[in-house]
Amino acid sequence: MRQALACLAVLILTACGGGSKDQSDPVYAYDEDEPIAKQDAGLANSDYPVKIHDISFDGGAERVPAFLLLPPGEGPYPAVIYLHGQGGDRLEMLYTASWLAGRRAVALTVESPYSPNREIELGPGVEGLRKERNRTVQSVVELRRAVDLLQSLPQVDDDKIGFVGYSAGARTGAILAGVEPRIKAFVLMSGGEDSVDEFMTLVQPEQRDEVRPLLEDTDGLKYISQASPSKLFFQAGRQDSVVPKDALETLIKAGSEPKKVGWYDAGHDLAVPKAQRDQLDWLAEVLEIEGPAVEGAETGP
Repeated sequence: MRQALACLAVLILTACGGGSKDQSDPVYAYDEDEPIAKQDAGLANSDYPVKIHDISFDGGAERVPAFLLLPPGEGPYPAVIYLHGQGGDRLEMLYTASWLAGRRAVALTVESPYSPNREIELGPGVEGLRKERNRTVQSVVELRRAVDLLQSLPQVDDDKIGFVGYSAGARTGAILAGVEPRIKAFVLMSGGEDSVDEFMTLVQPEQRDEVRPLLEDTDGLKYISQASPSKLFFQAGRQDSVVPKDALETLIKAGSEPKKVGWYDAGHDLAVPKAQRDQLDWLAEVLEIEGPAVEGAETGP
C-alpha cells in the first residue's frame, strides 16, 4: 500500500547520506518436521459456550501468541485463521472470530510480528528494508505453522481451512495465498498494494540491484496472482482514508480466479453489519460450515 511504500522510501533515503500456487517457494520454506510445541495457558473466558484458550506455538524463529476458539463437540469442524492489522494484536479480531466459532468452526487469532508486543527496531537504509523483508517472511512462515497447528487438532477438518486478514494482515495474506495450498478460502479486508516498479522509482540508481530482490520477495501482487485454486474474497471500503482506492483496486485486480469483491459504504475498519455478515456467510458457504449454531453463542452482528 502507498503508506507502507512511503515509509520504506524514508528508510532507504535516510541511509544515503499470476500463475499457479508455489508451495515450494524457497523464500517461505520451513522445516515441516519441527514440532509445533503448542502450549495452553488455560481458558481466557468463562460462562460462554465457545471456549477461548490462551495458547502459543513454535512459529520457527519465535513463539507465537494466539487465541484458540473451540466450539463444543468433537467435530471435526472447519477452521479459520485470523490476522490483525498494523499496531493490532491477537485480541483485535477475537470478537469476529467468536461469531464464526458460534456457527461451529474452530478459530485461531494469531499475533503477528507486526504487533506492538513483538515489534522490532528496523533502523534506516537498505538494512532496515532487509529487516522488514525478513519480518514479513517470518509472519508468513508463522501462518503456515498455524496451519500445522490446526491440522494437529482432532477438532479440525484438515481440508476445510480458511484465512481472514485485515489491513496489514491482508497484505500478509496475499503472500500466504500464493504459497500455502492447504488454505482453501482467503478473506482480505482493506488490503492494498503498489507494484515493485512503482516503488523502485523512489530508489537511487546505485541501490536498485540490492533493493529490488528484497521487494520482490514480498511482492503481494505476484503472490496473490498465484492463489488459485484457493478462493478469494476482497472486502474494501469506499471511504477508506488509510489505503488509497487505487492501491485497493491494484491488489484486487491482481488476485487470481475464483474471486469475489465486495465494496461497502464504510471506512478502513469495514465496521458495518453488511460487510461482517457477507464475510461470515461466504466462509460458511466455501468451507461448508453447517452448524447447528452453538446454543447461547452469538453468530454475527
